[in-house]
Amino acid sequence: TAKSILNNHFNAIGGEKAWSKLSSIHTVGSMEFGGGMSLELKEWKRFGKKNPAMKSQLAMAGQIVMAQAMTSTGGQEMQTGKANDMDADKVAFELAHMSPVRLLRLKKEGFTAKVLGMEELRGESMYVLEFSKGDEVETHWFRVEDGLLAQSKSQDFDGAMVTMQFQTYLPFADNGLLLPAITTTSMSGQSVTMRTGTATFNLELTDSDFQLAP
Repeated sequence: TAKSILNNHFNAIGGEKAWSKLSSIHTVGSMEFGGGMSLELKEWKRFGKKNPAMKSQLAMAGQIVMAQAMTSTGGQEMQTGKANDMDADKVAFELAHMSPVRLLRLKKEGFTAKVLGMEELRGESMYVLEFSKGDEVETHWFRVEDGLLAQSKSQDFDGAMVTMQFQTYLPFADNGLLLPAITTTSMSGQSVTMRTGTATFNLELTDSDFQLAP
């Protein structure tokens, strides 16, 4: 069943309870683009229904080249030193998709879950789970062997199809929580790979942590 597939995944990465209690996460790693270009990536995420927030920044040789910050009051994007306000609907969309236990909440949000069966992906057996609500459809592949989420396919805010592949789940702290060390995102024929080097959990983050530096 959909419930058992999700339960197996969350049990494998540290448990639903621990993930739903998580207040924040800060990761440092790299983002690799086609052609061998690699930038340093830092991300901050604050969870919670009342005040979710996220910030990411890409740097080259210590210089920030791109940054994005979003809170429930709005968002800003910065590229080559110029900051612009983000579309409010896009900010709401991104924050709504950020929760680490989002997959467990989809049913409450009116999505219908359907197990499409089993499939081979990258030489491994997968359970395929689909969530749908009106025109919104997203599909997730979970490894039969250990329950881990291996791939997700969904639409982004602009309606483009995005495929994310998750590999090499590792414990980045001694709290039993596992994160994929490698995430490859493909969209419109382009793909980028994010590698996580360190992760810090439950940092005290205030609204000022989600401001873009001038």
